[in-house]
Amino acid sequence: MKLLLVDDSRDDRILVEHALLYAKFPVEFNWVQSVEEANETLLKENFDTVILSAQIPGWDSMELLLDIKNHAGEKQTAIVMLSDVDNHDLALKCIRSGAHDFIIKSDISAKRLQRAVIHATARSELELKLRQSYERVKFLAEHDALTCTSNRYMFDMSLQNAVELGQLQHTCVGLVIINPDRFKFINDTYGHEAGDAVLVELTSRLKAILKRDEQLFRLGGDEFAILLTNLAYAHLGGLHQRINEALNAPMQIGEFEIKLTLSLGVAFNPQNCDSASSLHRCADIAMFRAKQLGGNTICFVDDDAQEQFKRRFNIENELQRAIENDEFELHFQPVMCSDNMSLESCEALIRWNHPEKGLVFPDYFIEVAEETGMVVELGRWIIESACAHMARWQRHKPVDFVMAINISPQQLNDKHLVSFLDKKLSEYGLRPQQFELEITETVLLRDTPEVFNNLQTLIHRGFGIALDDFGTGYSSIQHLHSFPISTVKIDRSLMPTPTSTKKSLSLLKGLMSMIKSMDLSIVAEGIENLGNANLCRDLGADRLQGYFFSKPLPANTFEQDYLYTRRARQVAV
Repeated sequence: MKLLLVDDSRDDRILVEHALLYAKFPVEFNWVQSVEEANETLLKENFDTVILSAQIPGWDSMELLLDIKNHAGEKQTAIVMLSDVDNHDLALKCIRSGAHDFIIKSDISAKRLQRAVIHATARSELELKLRQSYERVKFLAEHDALTCTSNRYMFDMSLQNAVELGQLQHTCVGLVIINPDRFKFINDTYGHEAGDAVLVELTSRLKAILKRDEQLFRLGGDEFAILLTNLAYAHLGGLHQRINEALNAPMQIGEFEIKLTLSLGVAFNPQNCDSASSLHRCADIAMFRAKQLGGNTICFVDDDAQEQFKRRFNIENELQRAIENDEFELHFQPVMCSDNMSLESCEALIRWNHPEKGLVFPDYFIEVAEETGMVVELGRWIIESACAHMARWQRHKPVDFVMAINISPQQLNDKHLVSFLDKKLSEYGLRPQQFELEITETVLLRDTPEVFNNLQTLIHRGFGIALDDFGTGYSSIQHLHSFPISTVKIDRSLMPTPTSTKKSLSLLKGLMSMIKSMDLSIVAEGIENLGNANLCRDLGADRLQGYFFSKPLPANTFEQDYLYTRRARQVAV
């Protein structure tokens, strides 16, 4: 054990040295007489134990005690204080300042000094373990477990401090919200372990390009933030260029090579806002706008984006209230048999009875519902309401037609979808054959095991599966081969108009011919006039749907005008 005695008295040195010798304590003994010597020695060497005199002429021993502890840092250094007098207050002050034991010089003996050194060493070891434990807990509290970068807790504190300091010093604070593009696709395609590896690699690359006064945080999930302080000008072109260069090379994740792009939203204080929370909100708005523009870009907050965010936020709050207050109803659009133009099926469509706006269509709220996850709850409401209507109609008069229900992508990823449908059909005494579940091709693009398994199970149960809006967007013939689809709905945009070209008509004919060759049923949407109806019937459409027959109707009107009368629309052959 290396021991350092700090005492100006030669007699005290002899006393301590002899006591250690008689105690047969294995020690490498060192002695300094002044504070200056102590500081120089501690800078050069590490000591297991320091015995420090509480009375050194011309120096506050408490300050030296604190200096010794600072020199020790993470090293294990036991400190024993020596005093000329038996003073309880002095002893307490030394212990509170960090000493591990206190001994009066008149009490020094081999046994007493040996015990003091042993006690001090044990207490020093305990102190070190407690400090290390505290540092570990502190690190876990302030850092993200996956990427080891600063977490949301540290972000909130750092952002608040940066904004307050910036306001005092009249400097600019910038905030960049970062979100990887199509990250859910990466998770769904390569697996969540690969997704985690991408986040770790992204963190590493971002940290590598950051400069002074630029700090990275992971806010949660796939969202990151960079806080910029002491900005002379509100300009981030350099950072954006560095980020692009850092992501230029694809990521090698296991056997996969993944090219990642980012959407960045930027806001500044005080230019765009006056508080930490509003700065975060403004940067989020800008990032959301970057996503809407297709990603792989950087956007700065502006008035239009601010207004768009407020609108979306208001819709989200209103939608949650509407679900709680049951402000929705179903309307039904008749779908006619192409042969005799009589009612063959209907499509159930949700409407919102908004307390201020009146009857609201899905295009006002469905995107927000999907982004927030509320679409799953809405979807369950639609299923239950559709079953209740079908059961009531069946009790009134035998019903031999099919009702179509729209199923969102999130619902098809819900492992409880099939069991929920089974439960509701059983409660209302209905059969799967009475329902057709309409999906869009965005569902099929995900191509996850949950989607495919749910589709397989549903079609085996007896549900019809209709592919909606075919002929637009991501339309793929491969989907008609790969997925269990029974019906294809031709999108309204393909219906001929007075200005349509010959090529447009040829496209419609070709699509319908191909679909018929695959033994799939066809519903032609967007039938607006007699010509559309005749054309689609002649091309082989099985069912027709559109305003030529009727717009979606409230339940009672649909019952009176179509369900119970089975009114047909006369169409010239």
